[in-house]
Amino acid sequence: MKNPEIQTKSSAKNGDFLEQIETFLEKNRNVFLLISIGITSLLCYLLFDARMSFQTDDSEYVLMAKNFLTDGSYPSYHGTLYPLMLALLMKIFGMKVVIFKFFSCIFMVAQILFFYTAFKGKVPYLVLFTTLIYLSINSYFLYFSSQTYTEAFTLCLQALAFIFFFNHIRLLGEDPSLKNSWKSWLMFGFFLLVLSITKNILIVSVGCFALYFMIYKEWMNAVLTVLSFVIFKLPYELLTRSVLHAHTTSQLDQVMLKDFYNPAAGNEDFPSGYIERMFENFNIFVSVQVYKVLGFRSDHPTISAADDASWLLTLLFAAALIFIFITLFRKNRYLIFGLLYAIGVWFASFTSLQTIWSEQWRLIIPYVPYVLIALLGALWYRAKDAKQTVFKPVLIIVSVLFLLIQFPLTSKKISQNSSGLKHYLKGEMTYGVPDTYADFVSICDSMPSKLPANAIIATGKPGEAFVYSHGYKFERVPMPGAEESADSVLAKLKKQGITYLFADGFSRQVNADIKIIEKKYPQKLVPVLEAGPQDRPLALIEIKY
Repeated sequence: MKNPEIQTKSSAKNGDFLEQIETFLEKNRNVFLLISIGITSLLCYLLFDARMSFQTDDSEYVLMAKNFLTDGSYPSYHGTLYPLMLALLMKIFGMKVVIFKFFSCIFMVAQILFFYTAFKGKVPYLVLFTTLIYLSINSYFLYFSSQTYTEAFTLCLQALAFIFFFNHIRLLGEDPSLKNSWKSWLMFGFFLLVLSITKNILIVSVGCFALYFMIYKEWMNAVLTVLSFVIFKLPYELLTRSVLHAHTTSQLDQVMLKDFYNPAAGNEDFPSGYIERMFENFNIFVSVQVYKVLGFRSDHPTISAADDASWLLTLLFAAALIFIFITLFRKNRYLIFGLLYAIGVWFASFTSLQTIWSEQWRLIIPYVPYVLIALLGALWYRAKDAKQTVFKPVLIIVSVLFLLIQFPLTSKKISQNSSGLKHYLKGEMTYGVPDTYADFVSICDSMPSKLPANAIIATGKPGEAFVYSHGYKFERVPMPGAEESADSVLAKLKKQGITYLFADGFSRQVNADIKIIEKKYPQKLVPVLEAGPQDRPLALIEIKY
């Protein structure tokens, strides 16, 4: 294997424009790194938001952490490591969501440092610092610096892993024997495991990296990639299942459904349904979400992503990927490695996700940096090798303009957040809650003064209710049958241990249970808390069995 070290300086005579830029950036690299870290820290502060998103997953991570501490329920559905990290913080600090969010800030800043360390000396500094400053000022990334979603944590661990991945690739470039490389292979396999339990979808990184070696005809390294992962994966599964009693998640079953919210529609057709799903998601996510995150499209909240999609933009992006791959294949294997990882995870996501999730831009965002740095790297190499010198200053201008277009949206977000910032920094999670959720939060916030600590409450949003009620136990309930009797509904609720029903405005199941019980046993339902307008009343109701 040829050592993948690269030449980032121009081979042209002294005074070449790009060479001058590279020399300047290399001499001042620590200054630009500190600027990137400083900007990230400042904007994390200005955009800090103590509220939950009310999109379920961020609250569910907190709930999974609590469940792990209280009943040993091992988190695995959305990924394992982040809930375990939250559980550690919860053990140390208690149920302090603002502290959890503060650690997301730390992860976001740390990923800047780790990303720089991973790519330093392996890509041109112009490319590296353009990417770092983009990550520092882009509001879509900064959003996760004060959320309990897993994205900030993933970006941080992912960048840390790439430090070891690239060191491993460099070592393999020296054609070492297995005797001299086995420790590096173990680190490689260990971080593959770390990624796979950070986000479940990242198990495909094993295949992505095996493919990387295969396209360079390094067959044994492809085999060792899989083996290095299996060496850690098998003991991990044995440990978590036998000692921690981890269970197989239902995610695969949900992936196979045609309609996530209607299991009765059956499973997706194989393979035609998955192929169709992949192409539809590729078009929607790329032409809407990727362009939006890169700053090339405005956000249109009143238009669905499916209606806003454009095959023309998607095909332009596909052409750009081909351009990147052809340009970098013999120029920079580090960038090819990162590109294959990002695109591989995207395609696995597009194939596994039902198209109803295409509004979720956060699903593609952890991998955008690796596509962006590859794109900028390809443009840099083309400009460097171009006979027309005009392409070199054009590359600088394009890089500057790319960064400048990030500022308007970020400035707008800062302005929108300014009125609530002082409240959020004090930990006031209820300030500025959207009207749709204000009554929901009001009832949850009042629960400690009205309910016993051992209450078990049925709701459609157990994560959010858990957070805003300061730790009460909530559970989802199944939808009752069309002809199910009140006695049957009560028996199921009693078996589940439910003592209160929360008509939260979101759960059709809870409302259906209430209606069935009211018809026969209205005396068994006693309102405890009520809120909301007449056309959308919310209520917390005690069940008198």
